[in-house]
Amino acid sequence: MFTPEADPDVITWIVRQMSVADPEMGISALYEIFRWNAKNVPSDLDKYSKKLFNINGASTGKEKALHESVVLIYGVGHFVAQVKPDEFNEALNQIIDEIQMGLP
Repeated sequence: MFTPEADPDVITWIVRQMSVADPEMGISALYEIFRWNAKNVPSDLDKYSKKLFNINGASTGKEKALHESVVLIYGVGHFVAQVKPDEFNEALNQIIDEIQMGLP
């Protein structure tokens, strides 16, 4: 979920936020994610790529995007927006600009 370089204060804040969330919702979401992943393959991204834009963490820096619609932020785990907000916002602004210009 986090790289060794993640700010401990940010980690503590995220853990606190997640600890007060409804566990039933979290468990249900995990089951649904696993169910979806079991039925779908990365090529399904083609089906949704014009509607979905993903900004994902790439903790090791060796990861490759599964699809051209996926933006990777290197050196961060799952909580991209919280750990690297400037990089996340830059990627999000680029996606918004592309949508406004009618791309991709």
